[in-house]
Amino acid sequence: MDTAVLDLCREQIGREHPSTLACSLNVSFDLTAIGRAADGVALFNETVEAYGRVLGTDHAAIHAAHAGARANCDIDPMQF
Repeated sequence: MDTAVLDLCREQIGREHPSTLACSLNVSFDLTAIGRAADGVALFNETVEAYGRVLGTDHAAIHAAHAGARANCDIDPMQF
């Protein structure tokens, strides 16, 4: 997932929209995978905190994120 896509989601549908958060989660994993662990962990923590505010702290998305599962961003097509 490209950070440009995340920036576009934040701008067009909002920083805490569930689809934006799904993109953010995946970018956090990508950053860690390419050796930018500090950035990845910071974004992961920010994303999980936002998931808690938006979806509730016991939501399945939070449990999946902590288990290391990437978010499925192919759920609904987004139009900008």
